[in-house]
Amino acid sequence: MTLFLSVLTAYYFCDVTAARRALTRDEWETCFSIYDEVKAHFDHGGTGPKENQARYKAFKEWEAAHPEEVAKARAEAWRRMGVKYRALLLRSLPVLAGLFA
Repeated sequence: MTLFLSVLTAYYFCDVTAARRALTRDEWETCFSIYDEVKAHFDHGGTGPKENQARYKAFKEWEAAHPEEVAKARAEAWRRMGVKYRALLLRSLPVLAGLFA
């Protein structure tokens, strides 16, 4: 389950990132793979649209049944997003300061 929770955190990180800005092509490809990995955890065979919907539904049911794990994974994703943006801001500060000098 620990590996799944790590993948779930990455899933939510992709959601957070996509909600804040457009993903680059590389990010989109990575996030698409992560989404597939999460759904694969709930794989019951088959590869068609109905099976894909069933996996997604099973994932959403799992989320509803495990609110504590979901909250932890979402919080970690938001924390990572904050760290990423703080690092970007700190790298940008000298450039921004130069614009107003």
